[in-house]
Amino acid sequence: HPSYLLDVFQLVLHSAHTPLCTESRHSRCILMYAKRHIFVFPGHCPKKFTSRSLTFPIFMVYYHTDSANGFSGRLRSRSLSHGELDMIQLIATDMDGTLLDNEKRLPPQLPALLEELYRRDITFAVASGRSHMMLTNLFGELAEEIIFICDNGACVMYPHEAPMLHSLPKEVIRQTLDACHQLSTAVPVLCGFHHIYYPENNNAAMQREIQRYYRDPQVVPYDMLYAVDEPILKIALCDTNGPTREAYPAMRDALGDKYELLISGDCWMDIMCKGITKGAALRELQERMGITPAETMAFGDYDNDITMLQCAEFSYAMENASDRVKLQARHTAPANTKNGVVRVLCETLGIHPESL
Repeated sequence: HPSYLLDVFQLVLHSAHTPLCTESRHSRCILMYAKRHIFVFPGHCPKKFTSRSLTFPIFMVYYHTDSANGFSGRLRSRSLSHGELDMIQLIATDMDGTLLDNEKRLPPQLPALLEELYRRDITFAVASGRSHMMLTNLFGELAEEIIFICDNGACVMYPHEAPMLHSLPKEVIRQTLDACHQLSTAVPVLCGFHHIYYPENNNAAMQREIQRYYRDPQVVPYDMLYAVDEPILKIALCDTNGPTREAYPAMRDALGDKYELLISGDCWMDIMCKGITKGAALRELQERMGITPAETMAFGDYDNDITMLQCAEFSYAMENASDRVKLQARHTAPANTKNGVVRVLCETLGIHPESL
């Protein structure tokens, strides 16, 4: 926390084991590393530096000296104030039924809100069952600085880095396709990183439902699904009668508890590798960035959001969420049709909505 930095400076600069070296201009410096900034101070604390000089978190302080003696000492212990404990560093939100309205549109205030979050160095992550192709297309230019947890965690994309992928074994794909062939209404959708595949069918309502969530799907004969050689990150089952009646019990019987089976919507269930969830991906993100659940805010509305909500002390179920989800969240946000996510963020972070 910025209020610790003066303590760090004093420890480094007054260590009894570190002589002041003047032979080299690089002999003594302090480097502070933040997400988007690096600061180097030449061996002394800036005269006007206070704990309020920085409005974003410092993850690491490095000290460099030509001396081999190093330094030692202790930081004085103290308690954080209530305001420090409440500092939000990470916001994660679901998409459908949460950030998006019922017409699948982003909030019009989002571009300005993201700019304000970045100014405060708050990380924004999208966690969705959708594929990266749909998400990046939906966000357009805004996608460049967003962290995407796609396919319920089977694909995680950090800005300017290669994606982290978790693909299903061929055997589970075959088992799932065999079991789906016996179902009366459910259709399997194979979700790869580059392409989406689903079988030919005459159900116009189901085709519309699939195309609402997947961009440019490849429609192939059912038997051709077995021959897809692209790594498959997730199998989504579309069942317009609701997956809880037939599809979920059938998949549980076929696959047991060796894989993640999640209800992700009124017409959808998803199958991923064991341990692949939005919550697992969010925990990895927290560990990577040194962010705690107490500094995390999360929003969701459906069962596949529960593990993510459990990773955040500021957990919000949408007003339109199921009772199961509301039981797992500490707070309730206005419905997605009422711009609930934006309203809560503005209220919590002290942002005036009319300024966005």
